[in-house]
Amino acid sequence: SACELILSAVRSAPADVDHRHLPLETLDGGAHLPTAQRVVERLRAVSAYHAELRLQRAFCVRYSGEGDGHAAHRDPCAFTVNVALTPAADFAGGDLAFHPSERADASHSVGHELGGAILHAGAARHSAVPL
Repeated sequence: SACELILSAVRSAPADVDHRHLPLETLDGGAHLPTAQRVVERLRAVSAYHAELRLQRAFCVRYSGEGDGHAAHRDPCAFTVNVALTPAADFAGGDLAFHPSERADASHSVGHELGGAILHAGAARHSAVPL
């Protein structure tokens, strides 16, 4: 599957790239950018509201193991699409958590499904629940 191919490329990424945020253009000579573009095209086809979506940056965030997550932040773009490359049964945690306020206990988590895409506003404060 496309997820397995991208995950394989992430695992064998060159040593001179940032293994925490791997730009897709650095993996297999950019061979996976069309996959990211197809995700965006499918989202655009859903409704007129999404018609203006375009691929600006595509990268993989790699989590290395137990305790690894991503602190609450906002992305510098209009929209963010999260796609899970690993089956949820392979790990515990890793959910996408949204934080509508600055309170640490005020959040809503969404689990990932292999190959499933979650679209959200880049300005929405979010984090990755630690593994």
